[in-house]
Amino acid sequence: MADAPWRAALAAAPACIALALCGCADPFSADVWINVTAPPPEGAFADESYTIQWTVSCPDQYDPWIDLFVDTDTDPSSGQVQIAESLSVVETGFFWDCSGVPENSYYVRALIYEGQSEESDYSGGTVTIEHSTR
Repeated sequence: MADAPWRAALAAAPACIALALCGCADPFSADVWINVTAPPPEGAFADESYTIQWTVSCPDQYDPWIDLFVDTDTDPSSGQVQIAESLSVVETGFFWDCSGVPENSYYVRALIYEGQSEESDYSGGTVTIEHSTR
């Protein structure tokens, strides 16, 4: 393996030196997580658009990305619909054009992929789509 010598040297170095060399938090940790913050636990309403928000922790070592889904429940095996894919982990929000989405209440599921790790989170509340009559 081509990177084995530097990995061995890094592993043998004291933690503070290893972190200084990398310029980051522990790059070998499995500390990958995502937390959907909007819609909030108390829910939200939208007509034409809604901004979904999240926080994320990822070492950014294996070209990570985020996919977003909406779902009428919190069971990913029962009808979630993908609304965005391959979003950058440096993004903290997504402008969702929900103008053509049927009226209903939707949970948002964010899924982060990083190397062999995959983590997801559902919003604490729903975004209720109610289209105004024109």
